[in-house]
Amino acid sequence: MNLMLAIDIPGTVKASLAEQLEPLVDQYADLQWVDPQHYHITLFNFADKYSEETLKKKIENITYATRSFYLYSSVNGLFMKNNLTFYAGFLKSHPIVDLVKGIKRELAMVDDLKFFPHLTVAKYRIPSKQQYLLLKKKWLKLKIDIEFEVTQITLYESVIEKNVPIYTPKATFPLLQRTDY
Repeated sequence: MNLMLAIDIPGTVKASLAEQLEPLVDQYADLQWVDPQHYHITLFNFADKYSEETLKKKIENITYATRSFYLYSSVNGLFMKNNLTFYAGFLKSHPIVDLVKGIKRELAMVDDLKFFPHLTVAKYRIPSKQQYLLLKKKWLKLKIDIEFEVTQITLYESVIEKNVPIYTPKATFPLLQRTDY
C-alpha cells in the first residue's frame, strides 16, 4: 500500500490554475498534464514504510495543535530525473516547515532532503537539449498566481492504473481554524 500525505487544493484554485495553464496545455498537448482534479501538494510519500493506523495516530499528534495557514505561489520550475517534471512552487512559510518537521520528528524520520512545497502540473519524457531549452523558457516565463488557506491535510492511498495515479482519501486531519486561536 502506497500512502502519502498531501495538501488538497481548493476547487476554485484548481480551476484558476487550470485556466492559467490553458495556453501551454493547448500548445503542448503531448505533455502528460495532471488532471486538475488531482492537483495536490505532497508533504510525504510514505510508500509502505508505516501502517495506516500508525500514520493516523502520529499525524493526529501533530495536527491537533497546528494552525491553518496560507500558501502563495512563487516560482515555476523543472525537475529532471527519469522524466521532466513541471511544477508550480510555493513560498516556504514557518507553518508549513514546522508541520513537516513535526511529522518527521513524530515518525522519527531521518533524511537530509530539504522540503520544497510544489504542485506537479505535467510530466514529459527527457527531451532533446534544444527542446528542453524551449520548454524551460516558456514554462519559466508563465506567471502563475494562486493563493489559498490550508485548513486540513489528507492521507491518501496512491495506486497507479494505466500510468495514471489514482488517489483514495484514507483520513483527513483538520487544522485549527483562524477563529479557534
